[in-house]
Amino acid sequence: MTASNTGNETPRVDDLPNPVENLPEVKIYSQNRLFYWWPVWVTGYICALITYLGGMKIETVNLNEYFHPSANPGIIWVMVLGIVLIFTNFSFRGAASLAIVIGIVLVSIIFALAGWWDAIFAGVSSLSIHMNMGFYLFSSTVVLALWAYAFFIHKRLNYYRVRPGQISRMRMVGEGEMNYDTRGAVLEKHREDIFRHWFLGLGSGDVTISTSGARSDEIHIKNVLFIDRKTKSIRKLIAVQPDDFVDLAGDGD
Repeated sequence: MTASNTGNETPRVDDLPNPVENLPEVKIYSQNRLFYWWPVWVTGYICALITYLGGMKIETVNLNEYFHPSANPGIIWVMVLGIVLIFTNFSFRGAASLAIVIGIVLVSIIFALAGWWDAIFAGVSSLSIHMNMGFYLFSSTVVLALWAYAFFIHKRLNYYRVRPGQISRMRMVGEGEMNYDTRGAVLEKHREDIFRHWFLGLGSGDVTISTSGARSDEIHIKNVLFIDRKTKSIRKLIAVQPDDFVDLAGDGD
């Protein structure tokens, strides 16, 4: 007969979960500035739909192309492209960025509703912006492909992982890793460009982490999405010291 074990038994160390492997962590991804280009491809697809629904079919060399009779879709697309180019390459702090873009948008809308854009471009050497539906579809698809690569793939090549008492910089290419101790670390959140961070970035911002100790450094992480939620979690993790956790797995000694 084989005796059955009943009652409370002391679990073996190997059966216990490893606290180190199950530590809470936050991954911080630095978005490429291409992420801020989402209004360009969104506007392009909208203009393509407007051109298809309200445009005219014009027969060219072996092709039937759709053109909108008004220059407004082309004007709007160019204005959106210009605004994104300006605010992704130049920084305007505080309310200045919001005031600039509101002024540009209001002027563009007023001119479009009044029909002045057609008159203005007609008066400048008969210049007018008329793009066919194929242009909107092709250009928007190219920008969308680049945006998707930057958002889903490129950001994962280099990122930061924050765990209790430790910050690690992860490099997927070359499998490099650099670790920082969070003792005495200081976290700063920056959200200076209202339009780029709030509107184009959907609540993004920049993070600076100043570490101390033998490997003191300033870690600058640009264009972090959902920065409020991220910084709240990071502050909790860097406040925990590594000594608060015991590695049960050990090295067998």
